[in-house]
Amino acid sequence: MRFLLYLLMYFPIVLFGQGIINNGANICVYNSVTLCVKGGANANIKNYNVGSNLGYIDNEGTILLEGDILNYSSSANIFTNLNTTGLVLLSGATQQKIGGSNSINFETLQINNTAGARLDYDNHKVYQELKLTSGILDLNSKTLCIEKATNTGISRTSGYVCADTYDNGSSTSAAIPCNTSLSRIQWSIAASTGIYSIPFVSSFGNSIPVSCNITFAGSGSGKIIFTTYHTSNLNYPYPAYPSSVINMVGVSIPDNSSNAIDRFWSINMTNYTSNPTATLMLTYDAANDLNGLIEADLQAQYWNGAVWMLPSIGSANPASDNVSGILNISSSYVWTLSNSLNPLPVSFANFYSTCNNEKVLLKWSTFSESNNDRFEIEQSLNGFEWVNNGTVEGAGNSSQLIEYNYEIESANTPFYYRIKQIDYDGMYSYSEIIYVNCIKEQTINITINQISIKLPISEISQSNNLLIKLFDCMGREIFSKKIAELNNSELTFTMKHLAKGIYFLNVNCGNQTIVKKVFLS
Repeated sequence: MRFLLYLLMYFPIVLFGQGIINNGANICVYNSVTLCVKGGANANIKNYNVGSNLGYIDNEGTILLEGDILNYSSSANIFTNLNTTGLVLLSGATQQKIGGSNSINFETLQINNTAGARLDYDNHKVYQELKLTSGILDLNSKTLCIEKATNTGISRTSGYVCADTYDNGSSTSAAIPCNTSLSRIQWSIAASTGIYSIPFVSSFGNSIPVSCNITFAGSGSGKIIFTTYHTSNLNYPYPAYPSSVINMVGVSIPDNSSNAIDRFWSINMTNYTSNPTATLMLTYDAANDLNGLIEADLQAQYWNGAVWMLPSIGSANPASDNVSGILNISSSYVWTLSNSLNPLPVSFANFYSTCNNEKVLLKWSTFSESNNDRFEIEQSLNGFEWVNNGTVEGAGNSSQLIEYNYEIESANTPFYYRIKQIDYDGMYSYSEIIYVNCIKEQTINITINQISIKLPISEISQSNNLLIKLFDCMGREIFSKKIAELNNSELTFTMKHLAKGIYFLNVNCGNQTIVKKVFLS
């Protein structure tokens, strides 16, 4: 049998002791009624279903609770008839849990507890307002969903939300991307505009709000998901959400983590037909995140899934510990703040070549540039010794895609090419290396450990006394073989204990040396 409990009185009802256990009944708290569940940490509300009878609470008044609220029912809808009046007020003296074995749909949820509250189950929803009166709401590697589209879905007096966690097996001593961004605020903003503020607090207790000013509305039933976390001084662990960060490469050094603060933010726009456009403000914990950097030199950078980019980099505000005015953001990114004097690198979009009548046309483009003076085009016969072939002027500073090209008039020899990018202060970085052969090829097949390599032997000066050498990527000679007479176009070699990796095959035939990169897997 299913029981109904109606609370109609216009004065508070106070229940002390062990709280409320609802075994499949329908509890109704009418408008202007306050149900007080007191008794300290034991004053819990536990909701169950018995068989097909689901436990429900129709709350049109106020439920004041000193203990935990736990849903063990098979339905997330323990609060039915969701409207604008139902309030659950957590006002205990110890940290209160919102959990169970299923999520809970709230109308208005208010945290007024200096000891705070903690999510112990995922994807709880607040349909009207999350009120942060006092204390910290610990997201605890869970997502809290704000279902009200307008920016009044979260309000605060002196309370905060904490997302800082090292979770999901991640480690501050390893760079491996981990989903450290599980503590999330998901806001169903849809087509609304305005300033959306998430009152984050660091694990050290310092205020680090994120502001997202939506200036141009998106379309569809979209959501924006916000999270942030503190890192080690090497920026470990790297985030894996909404895309995996794989490096903190600098302009001239392989690890530029010393020029990025010890914090990441993730902002993910999802379920939109077309994304909104927003201006961001990112706040850091000045006492714990700065990594020795000067606040006035900070700028925003984002990871686009492959490289670090410079957007409209924003304005550093040391007095308020934030970078604001990060303009025209309309995609999902991982963010950090870097040293504008030594930022994360010029971002090469691609580097490739085309051939035209035995001329080489090198083409490359950049996603972004910072203090970029010039590009030097370097070439090499063997992939180890490089000479400068020419120079192309850089764009200085840019956050737009820029395309470059450089033509080499006479290309009668195959070469390796790379681009050296040089800053105004002399710092530099390199592109990837590409191999270019614009000579019409005749080929010989050389097979090493079942890997077949086609080599150009056109205009070869002789077919006898060939010297074949194999070098590893450090330039060390691994193998050498003299061929007295080349009688056919197939040569096969088997080498034991040859490690997987990149090698360079050199074939010397008189006055010509042919070089080929070999990938052994």
